[in-house]
Amino acid sequence: MHRGGLFRSALVAAALSHAGCAADPDVVAVAVAPPTPELLELAGDIAVSDPSALHDGDDYWVISTGEQLPIRRSPDLRAFERVGGAFEQLPAWVAEEVPEASTFWSPDLAYFNGQYHLYYAVSTLGDNQSCIGHATAEALPSLGEWADRGPVICSTRADNWNAIDPNVLQDEQGTHWLVLGSFRSGIKLIGLDEEGMRAGADLIPLAKRQDIGIQAPALAHRDGWYYLFASLGAGDEHALIVGRSASIRGPYLDREGLDLWEGGGSLLLEAGDRYRGPGSNDVLDVDGQHYNFFHSYDSEDANEARLRVSTLVWDREGFPISAGP
Repeated sequence: MHRGGLFRSALVAAALSHAGCAADPDVVAVAVAPPTPELLELAGDIAVSDPSALHDGDDYWVISTGEQLPIRRSPDLRAFERVGGAFEQLPAWVAEEVPEASTFWSPDLAYFNGQYHLYYAVSTLGDNQSCIGHATAEALPSLGEWADRGPVICSTRADNWNAIDPNVLQDEQGTHWLVLGSFRSGIKLIGLDEEGMRAGADLIPLAKRQDIGIQAPALAHRDGWYYLFASLGAGDEHALIVGRSASIRGPYLDREGLDLWEGGGSLLLEAGDRYRGPGSNDVLDVDGQHYNFFHSYDSEDANEARLRVSTLVWDREGFPISAGP
């Protein structure tokens, strides 16, 4: 397995002696620079928006926004091939719950309790009459073989939140949670039962911004910390931020200790010269190596969204560093 980045040379920061203890040797403090994240060179079909990634032990799978929810496979995390989609058409319930929806948005793949779980959003631009749907399958890619489980959660135009952009994570106790939300009153969290449907009525607030929209949340776990990633802005103005918490329910704080619910968020990625608007990320943990999957808009190719993948490394304070955009 590829492991991105090597530790840089250790830097001698200071030599300290124990005052009043002449017999004690000097103590040398060594500051170790964090490893450098690597932006992977990708090939093949990487015209992707809103990627979600899964590793099944052999192959890497990426599902994304679009007709049928297109699925791509890579054996090496370098070359990607489209191998089908999840659905031939929108499930029948969508016509009643979100009648103006015409396609699938921002999916998320997970595997638990012996099944693949697919979560996806149906909505229309600028409207919060939206739902997050759920389906299960025994194998991938399974075009037309996903069993529809109906909506997990829906929002209406009377709500000040939006049921889109799902992302699922299992906590340390084995419970699965789904984070969601876009703009309005921000990012929310709900619990899931063993079947992958909503458990209880809690809608836990995690993050919001008054100055700029916040959307496309993703959760990750490492060394006792839960990390909440989110995208600020929209389109090629996206930037990625992050905060962390000792509890999956929050509060999530940035490097400066500011709560993401109060407008905090440490910058992870922002626009570059060629690739702009890094956003809608997903974090994949493969045997302790974390990868940041996201899309960016290629200014040299009609500003089209392209899949980007970076190793994630962690600084001395335990915050992630990603290459990109």
